[in-house]
Amino acid sequence: MKAFKYLVLYLLILQLMIPIVFSLDVAYNHRMEYPMVKNNTANIDVILDQIHRRIEHDNVRDYIILLGDSVAYSGPGSSQQSIGPYLEQYYQEQGEVITVFNLAMPAMQVGDIYTMLLKLDQHNISTDRLIFNVIYAGFAERQPDPPIVFWLQDDLSRLDHTAFENIKPALEANQWTTEKNFPEKVNHLVTNNLTLFSYKDFIKADVIHRIDAFHGIKRDDSLGDNRPWYEKEGLKEALNTPAYQKGFSINAFDMSKTNPQICFLDKIARHQEGKKALVFLGPVNPELMEQVNLPEYQDNLQQIQHYFSNDDWQYIDFHGQIDENLFTDHVHLIAEGYQVLARELGENFVIGAKNR
Repeated sequence: MKAFKYLVLYLLILQLMIPIVFSLDVAYNHRMEYPMVKNNTANIDVILDQIHRRIEHDNVRDYIILLGDSVAYSGPGSSQQSIGPYLEQYYQEQGEVITVFNLAMPAMQVGDIYTMLLKLDQHNISTDRLIFNVIYAGFAERQPDPPIVFWLQDDLSRLDHTAFENIKPALEANQWTTEKNFPEKVNHLVTNNLTLFSYKDFIKADVIHRIDAFHGIKRDDSLGDNRPWYEKEGLKEALNTPAYQKGFSINAFDMSKTNPQICFLDKIARHQEGKKALVFLGPVNPELMEQVNLPEYQDNLQQIQHYFSNDDWQYIDFHGQIDENLFTDHVHLIAEGYQVLARELGENFVIGAKNR
């Protein structure tokens, strides 16, 4: 009995101490560690808890939340070559200390972005200054892939069940199900209530990082080949397939509320009412996606421009704004490309004291 009491006491101490001694750098280095959150999206909540702790502990007053897909995430290069540090560097050159929390994630859809805003509210992290990206393909007809909420379906069900129920048929068409087997239910219950288990991936990662550091092994968090597109043999042929081309359809966009993209953008607009927000349309390499010059494609771009002109947020269309040599493929950029993109964002997203 005495041993049991000591065990309970020990577990209670761990429950209280782990979030305090845990280092955010294990899971977040200018952006979330993709392998960690990809394999278990519940890890996002731990990262948000730690970001909130950092904001409180360091009294971080001026910060920007960055959301979006792999373009905002800044793949395929490393975290040091991502929008976040480049944007912080730009503001530093202007004499301002601004922290950028990049919470983007590859394949994140607009429904995920809306859900992330709700999660940020839940973790008491301000969204008063928000930058997020959308892409042309997000407005195209979904057939039914990709789902409007790619990663955070369970979170949306919990935080805005009405919105979830509205898109549930489309999610089910993408083979998503709410049904969980018994082990999954137990794992979900334990992970969400015991810190020791919710931090298990971070504890493991911390041990690995310490071992690597001891052996002088440097971390490389790049997601792939970051060479310029023109150095990659066969890339143009690989992109000329239906899987890639469907996202650049020249069919006229449906810009009504029946388009789930518009539905969730409207929700984001309502959430951000009275707050500072900038949305940017990711650039496209015209050498690899030649249809960007077609009148029908340009008409769709004008429809997107018109939609954002009706809301109280800033909008930047990066089509034609990034030199083609700064692309690593059809939509992603090399490090210099993300640096140019970040500087443009900084010039348009003025933070100065008058905006606080």
